[in-house]
Amino acid sequence: MLSNGECLFLTLTFNDDALNRSTADSRRQCVRRFLNGFNAPYVANIDFGGKNDREHYHAVICLKKADFDGYKWAKTYGFYKAQVIKGANSDKRLAKYISKLTAHAIKETCKGNRIIYSRD
Repeated sequence: MLSNGECLFLTLTFNDDALNRSTADSRRQCVRRFLNGFNAPYVANIDFGGKNDREHYHAVICLKKADFDGYKWAKTYGFYKAQVIKGANSDKRLAKYISKLTAHAIKETCKGNRIIYSRD
């Protein structure tokens, strides 16, 4: 995934309005469509916050350049956080984020939810 030297670790959170006007399935499809729009390999999974149990997704996406326009997400669905994974320790950082995705995927609150990934 890191063949071009840069990836992003994303956290995509839904606001109350988006949660109330959608289903878990439609939100999952929203995340998939949003990530597919970058035409870049990615892997993502659902998580639920420990404090408020708020549904959100974590993703690692490989981009040719770190040019993430979270505005599209924030305007429609809620909140986002993007962290660039690059530099001398990028392989170690990517491994850390993939481990984090795996840990979230096997949490008790996430059982039964499959990991989302690009088809390339």
